[in-house]
Amino acid sequence: QSKIDRDKSFILEEHMDKINSCFSANTVEEIIENLQQDGSSFALEQLKVINKMSPTSLKITLRQLMEGSSKTLQEVLTMEYRLSQACMRGHDFHEGVRAGKWQMGTYHFGEMGFVSICC
Repeated sequence: QSKIDRDKSFILEEHMDKINSCFSANTVEEIIENLQQDGSSFALEQLKVINKMSPTSLKITLRQLMEGSSKTLQEVLTMEYRLSQACMRGHDFHEGVRAGKWQMGTYHFGEMGFVSICC
């Protein structure tokens, strides 16, 4: 624990109930639905952020969090390496760096093969 931040309160403490209720879903679509249904200023701000992100990356990140929670450090690092290599071969990484126009413009698409292979 950092001694510098020891006396500071957790910046998201006031939002933890909303974070836990909105983000405890198994899919990105469910998270988005939870945020929309919540409708609070905090939830709507999170939706704005999410809508700027690559749908593919959001799904990969959620899957990583879910899969990684039961893996050893070595298994997580292997998964991370495989995912980084798979993402580099795809369209969205280069496009995100260039302009942010995602190949998959919707959250409603099937499982991506490389995510299943890498996780």
